Amino acid sequence: MEVKDRLRKMLKIYNGYGYPIKQSDFCSKIGVSSGYFSSIRNGLSFDKLRKIIEHYPYFDIKCLITGKATPENEIYQDGGKVIYSYESFIDFDKLIQELEDSKKTIADLKLIIKQQQKNIKELEDMSIK
Repeated sequence: MEVKDRLRKMLKIYNGYGYPIKQSDFCSKIGVSSGYFSSIRNGLSFDKLRKIIEHYPYFDIKCLITGKATPENEIYQDGGKVIYSYESFIDFDKLIQELEDSKKTIADLKLIIKQQQKNIKELEDMSIK
């Protein structure tokens, strides 16, 4: 997997707030064009890495560059530690899939709650009559 692919995956999940970062916003913050992003293959210049660290301190830069996460690199969210990286490679595809599955589960549960609230309302209305 190329640096560009790992970076795309990081933009999807490691923004610190649970929402993906738009590629255009990322490029703007680090001072590059979208074309530059598309041309990334095997690495980033020191200047670009410095800007990524400056604007996205929770990104695991070592993982971005090598594809392997290490224990000393922790990912932070809102100032608090939320994910610890370990020596083995993080399976971003699996992590993204789990995130999408969780979103679907939440949506399904919201529908169930809404239906149950409707049922409760109907029962209350029947008991009043």
